[in-house]
Amino acid sequence: AALTLLDDMLKNPKFDAAEFDKVILDTKADYEAGKSDPQTIASEKLQKMLSNYPPGHPYYASSTDEGLEELAKVKLDDVKKYYKDFYGANNSVSSFVGELDKGKIKTFLENSFGKWNSKETYKEVEPMYFETKAKTETINTPDKTNAMLLGGINLNISRKHPDYPAVIVANELLGGGAFLSSRIPQRLRENEGMSYGAGSFMNVEYKYNTGNWGLYAFFNPIYKGRLDSALHQEVDKAIKGGFTQDELSKSITSWQEQNRTTLGNNDNLAGIIRSFLQNDRDLNQFTEFENKVKALTLDAVNAALRKYFDKSKLVMV
Repeated sequence: AALTLLDDMLKNPKFDAAEFDKVILDTKADYEAGKSDPQTIASEKLQKMLSNYPPGHPYYASSTDEGLEELAKVKLDDVKKYYKDFYGANNSVSSFVGELDKGKIKTFLENSFGKWNSKETYKEVEPMYFETKAKTETINTPDKTNAMLLGGINLNISRKHPDYPAVIVANELLGGGAFLSSRIPQRLRENEGMSYGAGSFMNVEYKYNTGNWGLYAFFNPIYKGRLDSALHQEVDKAIKGGFTQDELSKSITSWQEQNRTTLGNNDNLAGIIRSFLQNDRDLNQFTEFENKVKALTLDAVNAALRKYFDKSKLVMV
C-alpha cells in the first residue's frame, strides 16, 4: 500500500497553487530569519570563502539576498516544467531495509521505476577542489546573545585515498569524537565552560579528490577572545606534540561502537547501502575500511593531522 501511494505521488503530483504560495512564503520567512542568525550567517560566509564556483553553477554558494532574489522569480509553471523534464528513475538507486517481501519490491521497481524515465540526459556534476589561504572574518550581530565560530580547510583527498582512514581518526581525536576522546570539546566545554558545543567535522567525496575539514563552536560573545585563543592552542598542541596511544585506542573503540549503533538503525543502514550503490561500491568495503582503522598506528594518525590540517589554509568566521 505504501509503494502504491508512493507511485501515485511521483507520477501524479498535484502542485497545488495554494500550497505553492505557502511554500514560497515559508521559504522567504526562513531566509529573512537567517539574516540575523549567527549560525546561518557564519555558514553562508564560510561557504563563500571555501568555494569559488561561478554564479549559476549547481554548487555555487549563494547568499541569503541572492536566494531571496531567485525565490521571487520562481513561478508554479516553472516547478511543474522542471519536474516534468528532470524527474525520473532511470538513473536512480533504491535501498530497502526491514522485514520485507523482496518479490513485491522487485515488482514495484520494475513496474513503477522501470518505466518512469527523465526526459533530460543525466550527467554527474563533478565537485572541485579550491586552494584557500588563512583568513579570519568577524561579523557583528548586536541583537544576538549567542555567537558562532565556524572554520574550514579544503582537502585534496577522496575516501579512496590511502591516508583517509588516518585523517578520519585524527578528526575524531581533535574534535569529531566523544568528549572522553576528543580534545576541542574537552577544552572549550568540559574544562573551561566557554562553549555550549564545540568540535570538528569532515566531509569528503568518495569519487573525487575534494572535501573539507571543519571546526565549530557555539558560545557567549563575551568569551570570543578567550575561546579563539584556546581553540588555536588545542590545534597547535595536537599538531606539535601529537596524540597519545591511550587517546588513539579509546577513540578507535568509540568509533567502532558508533559504527555498530549506526548499523542497528534501519534509516542509517538504508542510507549506507544507497550511498554504496550510487558509487558502485561493494559492501565488503565497509568492513575493509573498519579493519584499516583498527590497524592504524599512532605515527600514521599524527602524520595525517600534520599533513592535512594545514593552518596556512584555515579560514574562519
